[in-house]
Amino acid sequence: LPRPPAVTSVDGDSEDPAEVLVRQLQLYKRFKEAAGWLGRRQEQGWRSYLRVAPPPRPEGKLDLSGVTVATLPAAYLSALRRTRATADAMTWAQGHLLTLEGQIEWVRQQVKETKRVVLFEDTLSEKATRVEVSLTLLAVLELVKRREIAAFQERLFGPIELSANGARPVPPDPPLSQ
Repeated sequence: LPRPPAVTSVDGDSEDPAEVLVRQLQLYKRFKEAAGWLGRRQEQGWRSYLRVAPPPRPEGKLDLSGVTVATLPAAYLSALRRTRATADAMTWAQGHLLTLEGQIEWVRQQVKETKRVVLFEDTLSEKATRVEVSLTLLAVLELVKRREIAAFQERLFGPIELSANGARPVPPDPPLSQ
């Protein structure tokens, strides 16, 4: 039968399998002792562990040479203004969260407010995104399914007309030309 290959160390010398096994057993013993120590701490109700590393050191000293009691309110107001400007910018960047339920209520409100035709495009914001268009279309389809509104389209790719009752909506009066 073939013999098992000899374990070689980094130096290229073959290492005794007994020494390898002894090292592995010593490592196993250390892990077993650490697990026992952690288990005893858990049983005693100690759920916190000491920090082994030293606490971080601050990198510099704060220079307060020009600060007086009179300058503190101005510095506070300046920091508050910057915080408000940042908060407003972040709110603006996040945009409006659209939900299907919200769009259903929005379309329902738009149709009920007017007694005449409401165009689908009028239910969208000025800069409608694909998400808003999709959600508004789903809202219209859901309201049609519930028979709360009626939707009509004269021609292919034409404007979609919405009305509150099931009857054909009356088109709006054309603007008077002069």
